Amino acid sequence: MPDGRVFHTQTVNGKEERFFLGYYASTSGNLGSLGFVGPDTSRFLGTSFSVNDDFLIVTASWSNLRQPKDSWQITYRKNAKLN
Repeated sequence: MPDGRVFHTQTVNGKEERFFLGYYASTSGNLGSLGFVGPDTSRFLGTSFSVNDDFLIVTASWSNLRQPKDSWQITYRKNAKLN
């Protein structure tokens, strides 16, 4: 969302459900990366998203600072048919 809120949206039984994940922020030192900064209760604090130079690849490093064993990383690639 424009105000920094991040939601996960999925369709269940034909109805769209949204789950609040947290707020994101960027740092001036790494403009191609966003990270979750709040709220303190979010299990996604420590998660970051980074994009490559042409914005075709996004890497999500899903982290849980409270339970590091729950961390994983996944890479998303833009489908060439959508260009």
